[in-house]
Amino acid sequence: WRSQGTDAFLFSLLFAISVVVIACPCALGLATPTAVMVGTGVGATHGILIKGGEALEMAHRVTAIAFDKTGTLTRGRPCVEVFEEHAMLANAGGAALDRERLLALVKAAEASSEHPLAGAVVAYCQRELAEPGKQLPVAGFEAVVGRGVRCAVDGARVLVGSPA
Repeated sequence: WRSQGTDAFLFSLLFAISVVVIACPCALGLATPTAVMVGTGVGATHGILIKGGEALEMAHRVTAIAFDKTGTLTRGRPCVEVFEEHAMLANAGGAALDRERLLALVKAAEASSEHPLAGAVVAYCQRELAEPGKQLPVAGFEAVVGRGVRCAVDGARVLVGSPA
């Protein structure tokens, strides 16, 4: 261990560390949890959640990583990728709704929702609308768990979410 050179300070430091480790093996017992704590802390600063020391110890054996399609790996900012209009959409007179009116209705309904994805829907509608600042009146808002929202917007019955 003297291959570091003949520096007296370095020699003395290494000698002192060796004496402490031999005289008090608990130093090694403290070093491991400290290293794990620092490792998980550094991971957290980079947005990586590490579930403990065991995960760090096993990480060197990893050769491939697979992520599921439900959002395990995300940017943390949901956005609308596809906007699908249901074929049964119609206004009170039976005529099909135009896209502008539909987006305005959806925006108004989702603006009242507390769902984490509602903000992404509202942002999408605002980008697509000719008059993004206009807000239609909403009445009878109801969040249906696991399905979406229903309410009356500007006199129209609106359902936004998963098909029933």
